Amino acid sequence: MTSHQSLEHRVRALLGNHELKVVLDSPEDDYRFEYYTTIVKDRKSGNSRQVRAYRLIDLRKGGATPEPWDVYDIEKQTGLVTNLIDVGRYRISRIVAGWTIKCPSCGKVVQGKIWSAVPKTCGGRGSKKCRQKLDDSLAEEIVIDDEA
Repeated sequence: MTSHQSLEHRVRALLGNHELKVVLDSPEDDYRFEYYTTIVKDRKSGNSRQVRAYRLIDLRKGGATPEPWDVYDIEKQTGLVTNLIDVGRYRISRIVAGWTIKCPSCGKVVQGKIWSAVPKTCGGRGSKKCRQKLDDSLAEEIVIDDEA
């Protein structure tokens, strides 16, 4: 197995895990590529469904590409990420296994795996139900070590 094939096999395993967010940084640290699962509403049925999405973030000028890919195409997406690493010399800077958030009002801790599932309000209970507004800026990534 060549080094490119070995890398492609590893990338396929990472991207095949819908619970992981993979973050790659460019060699000059001016761009960041994030690949993750998100939830979108189907236009025809109105039902929510999970899709794999990506965004390319310009770290110097700001801005990001729109998201998501409309379909999960493991071959196409594995090829793209493998080539970013192999040819573009991007490096995997972190692999995120979910998020955790602690309500600043009542202290309830909530965890999840998909970023778009961060709750908008707290549902903690005390003497009454907590309705503290939450946003993903309060969420902390659960990062797992990568042996890139």
